[in-house]
Amino acid sequence: MSNDEMFKSMQKMDSDQIKYGRRKFAVILGVGVAGLIGWKYYDSRPQTYHPRKVSFITPNEDFYSVSVNMFYRPQLDLEKWRLELVGLDKKTLQISLAEIKNLPSQTVNYTYCCIGNKVGANDISNASWRVALLSDLLKPISTDRREGVRMVAYGLDGYYSSVPLEQVLDQESYIAYEMNGVALPSNHGMPARVIIPGRYGMKQPKWLKKIEITDRKVTGYWEEQNWSDDAELKGLTRLDYANDIETNGADILLGGIAFCGKSAVAKVEVSVDKGKTWRLAELETNLEKNVWTLWKYFWKRPEPGFYTISCRVIDENGKRQIETERDWFPSGATGLHRVKIKIV
Repeated sequence: MSNDEMFKSMQKMDSDQIKYGRRKFAVILGVGVAGLIGWKYYDSRPQTYHPRKVSFITPNEDFYSVSVNMFYRPQLDLEKWRLELVGLDKKTLQISLAEIKNLPSQTVNYTYCCIGNKVGANDISNASWRVALLSDLLKPISTDRREGVRMVAYGLDGYYSSVPLEQVLDQESYIAYEMNGVALPSNHGMPARVIIPGRYGMKQPKWLKKIEITDRKVTGYWEEQNWSDDAELKGLTRLDYANDIETNGADILLGGIAFCGKSAVAKVEVSVDKGKTWRLAELETNLEKNVWTLWKYFWKRPEPGFYTISCRVIDENGKRQIETERDWFPSGATGLHRVKIKIV
């Protein structure tokens, strides 16, 4: 083979590879786009009805649990455990669980919600917590400075996140050490965890080992992976049950939960006609900030067939939940919970 022939052959091979590469990229891109469109279509469809039991207080064994290591469970001698407190001046204190329990305490209801909770999903729960104010806990290392100063909470599992100091010094931010009347279970933060109102669970580390006050920039574990640093809770509603859908002639009882984060729930509205009309539901529990409420709606027996049930919440300030559908990354899912139900 002559040099010219060899050169022409190599040119053809390069050309074929480029064409093949472009074709391959186009195929991959097409499959990816089609997959994304298909996922968006699937994700936005009304969900299949699966009844759930729901109660105002979630039992400890049913309370959702999410962590960076789902298998982590601390092995601790609680009498020897100490929470390290580090001030802006690097002053360091070691505080025992007994000393935390000696701080002025109260019992509060509080609802945790995971930032990765999809519309209508289960990563949200409510419990009764024995707590002390973070402002009381941090008093020995506190500072009058506010601008640029943050509190960083570190967990024994290696997780950490930070929030502005001003936020944790209000009267609704706590350190919790009991859950539903017992010491924190090992999978729910033993021996102590923080409660930061109005924020998703990612801003509220459990299995505490250290709390630091600092003016340096701290990017948390999930924030390093481009999750929201603000992580502000979004209002949500969920349909959990539709009683008597298979009982001929009986009216149907719809019910579920509603949550508005740092604002109390004011109204829940239900639609049984794909959002064309909305009707007011009855709220079953006391309306509290930072706590979900249960709702119910009696639906006069409809004709047999398929129906799409939707629900939405309005908070005490008149703010309605975001109805636009959006994935949970990076700042929490939005959209209405829509469920397809068959009436016989």
